[in-house]
Amino acid sequence: MFIIKYTVTTTATPAQIWHVWQDVENWNTWDHDLELSKINGPFQVGTTGELKFKDSPPLKTLLTCVEEPKIFVQEAKLPLARVIMTHTTNNVDRKTHVTIQTEVRGLFAFFYFILLGRSIKKKVPMEVQEMLKKAKNF
Repeated sequence: MFIIKYTVTTTATPAQIWHVWQDVENWNTWDHDLELSKINGPFQVGTTGELKFKDSPPLKTLLTCVEEPKIFVQEAKLPLARVIMTHTTNNVDRKTHVTIQTEVRGLFAFFYFILLGRSIKKKVPMEVQEMLKKAKNF
């Protein structure tokens, strides 16, 4: 198992951030490596979707945890591995702590971590800043 975790503090509220997170069809407006993001139903546990990153095949996704406005967990299966993406907000002293965690599990976890880890570490801080800009407009 390999984990990449990024946390930032913001003045955006959890509700503002949640508004952006549940708008799956528009994730590509703040995640610029994402060509397509779609969800096949309401933003709730059990709903499936699809992510298509540039130069990658589409990934089928599943929402495995949704607790508005605190947390959502999305999983994607890869050959002999799975990626678990956890998004959380925590409000402390009128500041919101936002954490994005990407976890790779399975037999080929090390391979995928080597292949994707450096890119994820580099792009997540930029994506979060873009997402927070959108959130503050709500």
